[in-house]
Amino acid sequence: MYAFSIEQPASVADAAQLATAGAKVLAGGDPMAIKHALKGRAEASSFAAFVQLYDRRHISKKKGRTAEEDRRLSRLHLAPLLGSRSLVSITKADFLRLKDEMAEKPIAFNRARALAHSMFERAMEWDLHPGPNSVSKVAKNAERPRERFLS
Repeated sequence: MYAFSIEQPASVADAAQLATAGAKVLAGGDPMAIKHALKGRAEASSFAAFVQLYDRRHISKKKGRTAEEDRRLSRLHLAPLLGSRSLVSITKADFLRLKDEMAEKPIAFNRARALAHSMFERAMEWDLHPGPNSVSKVAKNAERPRERFLS
């Protein structure tokens, strides 16, 4: 019989996930893979915790300026609105509210939206969010391409 220890479940949902994990182990699943998946869920209990996990797993692999810009967008625009909320509780309405708040900064909203879309895609890939992506149905602001001149 396999056994692995996880911290005490914080909620009924956590206990249900733990029971499901135990059933997967009994059915022949890899206990270490299941343990790591559950650990990832615990690490990303709130949006702020998920941002740290996303930074560690994804942003840290990006090059200098891109990583800095992702961190800045997250810190200035996403974290203040969503920081203490759980990933599952974040909806399209939250991003529509962000769009309204950033009406005077349409391009910045588009960049923050793109970052949030990527974050939720990774959350689904890492089994931290059930889907669908809360950002997908939020329309981008129109952008005009720069007019360039040959000199």
